[in-house]
Amino acid sequence: MKRWVALLLIVILSLPIKTVAGTITEQFHGIGYGPFHQDEQDPNKYTPIPSSQIREDLRIICSTNFIHVRMFGLDNGLDQVPDIAKTVCPRLKIWLGVNESSVNHDDPNDTHATRWQLDRAISLANTYENVAGIILGDECLKGDARAGDNWITVKQLLADLAYVSQGLLPAIRNRVVLTTDLSWAAAHGNTSDSNGNILQQLLADHQNIDVWMINIYPFYKPGGITACDKNAIYENLNWNYNEFNGIYGSTGKPIVIGEHGWPTDGGDYGISHPSFSNQECYFRFSSSWIREKNWSAFYFEMFDEPWKAKSQEPGGIGPHWGLCYSSGIPKWNLPRRLVPILPPLLFDEEK
Repeated sequence: MKRWVALLLIVILSLPIKTVAGTITEQFHGIGYGPFHQDEQDPNKYTPIPSSQIREDLRIICSTNFIHVRMFGLDNGLDQVPDIAKTVCPRLKIWLGVNESSVNHDDPNDTHATRWQLDRAISLANTYENVAGIILGDECLKGDARAGDNWITVKQLLADLAYVSQGLLPAIRNRVVLTTDLSWAAAHGNTSDSNGNILQQLLADHQNIDVWMINIYPFYKPGGITACDKNAIYENLNWNYNEFNGIYGSTGKPIVIGEHGWPTDGGDYGISHPSFSNQECYFRFSSSWIREKNWSAFYFEMFDEPWKAKSQEPGGIGPHWGLCYSSGIPKWNLPRRLVPILPPLLFDEEK
């Protein structure tokens, strides 16, 4: 009898462990963290970000009551974030970002290469309890302006997602959300690569995509939009809500807005006008809408990043999306006013 029990245990222990995908357990409104906001800092120049700056940045983020923080890469010293956050602001939940690029994609020794960052993301998630998600790529597919000539195929992206999923410990895979951040065009089915329509490829194989993350910018609505017109903001966001629920609803997976925001300076886009008051209006109205729809989102972004003056964004608005100046000073008295203007639990509040 004991022999049969022993054999049964051996068989059971030999069976493959089926991991359960991570999922979102709470609705949230988080913040995007781009750290290249000091003079001369530029990710294209591989500027290393000192731990002292990361510590101060996280302190500022913590002071505004954000909890969920998304990143856009792990090179240039950014892999320090989970460890620093653990002591500076223990309640922060970090969404690691992996730079997906075809340049030296599989070089495990190049910290700027995708393979190194994939391995680092796996290691960090398996080590730090404050890692809540891993985002592979930010508008990294063919046709995405941010990707430029360094785009990757959907086939490669899906392989990378599977690689990370398999590298996470089973208990960690059950907790950490795995996804990629899609441009509006890709998410809407408007782009293709050599293997066909990008959206159709993703819908055909989304086993390792736990949530659909999509960038939505009402500022870029054709003809523009008035930020302080609540009805107009709601109408635009409702259109996106209905459109993407129609596309992704049958998958049974939630939608997260990967980026949304409003700039405070630069040229107009139709009737969309960058200003401090318009940013505050947009933040307030979009936040209320997000809560009503029970979606989760990341606002873009915490700090102005001067290096983006070189970007191709129309009207020179690239450096001006932050809720704070590059110095870290809030543009509209953010810490004092944020909680009073938002409904309970809409914004990430310390429990």
